[in-house]
Amino acid sequence: MGKNMRRQTLRKPRQLAGIDVGATSIRLKIAELSPDGTLRILDELIHPISMAGDTFRCGHVCPETLHAVCEIFAKFSQILNDYGVKDCRAVATSAIREASNKEMLVDRIRHESGITLQVLDAVEEIRLTYQTMMPALRGVFPPDSHTILLDLGGGSTEIMVLQNESIVFAETRRLGAARLFHSIACANCDDTQSLLESVVHNVVASMVDLFREYPVSQCVVVNNLLGDALAQMQQARLLPQGGTALPPEELRRIARETSGHSPEVIASRFKIGPSDAELMLPAMMILDRFLGSINVSEVAFMKADLLDGILNDLALEAAGSNPVEMFHSQIISSAISVGEKFHYGKLHSAQVAKLSCLLFDQLADYLDLSSQDKLHLHVAAILHDVGMFISENAHHKHSAYLVKWSEIVGISGHERDIISQITRYHRKAVPMLQHPDFRELTETDRLRVTKLSAILRIADALDRSHAQQIENIAVEFSSDQIFLNAEARGDMAVEQAALKMKGKLFEDITGHKLRLRKKSE
Repeated sequence: MGKNMRRQTLRKPRQLAGIDVGATSIRLKIAELSPDGTLRILDELIHPISMAGDTFRCGHVCPETLHAVCEIFAKFSQILNDYGVKDCRAVATSAIREASNKEMLVDRIRHESGITLQVLDAVEEIRLTYQTMMPALRGVFPPDSHTILLDLGGGSTEIMVLQNESIVFAETRRLGAARLFHSIACANCDDTQSLLESVVHNVVASMVDLFREYPVSQCVVVNNLLGDALAQMQQARLLPQGGTALPPEELRRIARETSGHSPEVIASRFKIGPSDAELMLPAMMILDRFLGSINVSEVAFMKADLLDGILNDLALEAAGSNPVEMFHSQIISSAISVGEKFHYGKLHSAQVAKLSCLLFDQLADYLDLSSQDKLHLHVAAILHDVGMFISENAHHKHSAYLVKWSEIVGISGHERDIISQITRYHRKAVPMLQHPDFRELTETDRLRVTKLSAILRIADALDRSHAQQIENIAVEFSSDQIFLNAEARGDMAVEQAALKMKGKLFEDITGHKLRLRKKSE
């Protein structure tokens, strides 16, 4: 839980609502949260509207669509008032995230309806998908096996590799059924089928290279359209936990059979609507390419609703919990996966992360830092040396770049900017406004980066020998000094020398001198 977060007990039911602005529709789900923590769905509404058609063809939301979206939100606002909803979260995914006028859309929605639309980062989508899917996946697969989870959306595909319940790999790519359909539809090409196959092949090939090292033995696909359509197939097997499973060779046969057919033929064959039929071909093509790159005996299709994840978050917050903080172990696991991708020094990074957290716990009150700051420091400590992958020379700058542009599950783009700057200043120059990326942060975030990078410098100095000698640290305050009392296995001369240099930033911002000594001294 957060620093000031307390668990609360609801005295009476509370109405919650979630709104999802997706690639092909806008959906509203209203639920009642009981005092015992259970959720009961009260109402669901869906308005078909093609955000993808605008963004993926034109790059922006067209005026007519913007007006229609605002009208829908105005109606939703009235419905929320009728139900007495006080807690509502509205989110948008890739079709809005990539629109050049997304800020204007958010502003108009707020003006017309009073509802604030949050444009989700891709990593936040991954977190919500994981937390929504995990109850259904828990206990389904053998221990220590690797499962690939493909969330085939309208605008993007989220990929997770899970080992037990831990995310060991996560990536998002701009590869979605609606994106492909609209992008190819407006392409000036006589053979759109070949163009579609080429695009899918190239993107999937680049994705497969990233997770090839994991011995994937199970595959779970999240795509409600494919799940419903393929459940009718003769070889489909109903799963006890919900969903459908089919052999991969059957799925690839269906993909080849579907290829080249018109939406009318596909709609008749799978008993789906014309608009769904238009999206089924690219969705099957994406799946076919993935299945050609992994070796699994069966593919499970399971349903996940982003709105269920939103409502669950609201319920946890109503009880005084922080859903992102509850996800911290997966964030750390994801950061480690990023480090492994860039062949980081695992033992040194783990030691610096351990010491950073030990120091933080004892200095947080003194420096007015929060639990979220600890998470950012922890991730920065894990990844502070990944820049070595590019070059040892100026590796702190390379680390900052790699962190800034790497997906870390549960970490937003803004948070990556902060973590990037913490890694940037773990050595050499101190934070300065002359540095553009640091200057672009808010004044509050610049102060946080300075404090956290000062702690990271100390932790890095305490493993200067890369020998992991220090097993524990106890911080002791005096009037003008801070003693770092270390439980160490051997001589700490190298670490003491390093601390004299790397501890200067901390001393400058606190006015306290640092002194490292063995606990027995």
